[in-house]
Amino acid sequence: IIREVVSSFRGVTHRLEYVDNIGGRVFYNDTEATNIKCTQIALDSFNKPTLVILGGLDRGQDFNELKDHLNNVKMILAIGQSRDRVVQFLKDGFKELYNNSSEGDVILLSPASASWDQYKECEIRGSEFKRLVEELK
Repeated sequence: IIREVVSSFRGVTHRLEYVDNIGGRVFYNDTEATNIKCTQIALDSFNKPTLVILGGLDRGQDFNELKDHLNNVKMILAIGQSRDRVVQFLKDGFKELYNNSSEGDVILLSPASASWDQYKECEIRGSEFKRLVEELK
């Protein structure tokens, strides 16, 4: 029974949640990563080229604390109120990430920021991420 449960467990919604594989690009929703530590853990979870959506409500978080966790990061799409600070250490469109990715890449929403500057709650941000992934099909 344990083996069956473990092999069928898909994870928890909005917490490093597998969303889909489209054209060999694997999408993960980690919108609950509303602080630097959670994003560090998410970034360390992948050993493939990773494109990250980062930013949100500017609470003075120090994005420099991500520096040692960017080994596999190929691109950062900065969003929200803190986007200018993220760029210092693009939301022209979600398709930009897909177009800059290659087969085998991971595309990860792990913002290290609260969502309140753009969304009522982070679950709405995560649901929008999943909707946009679906639209890429």
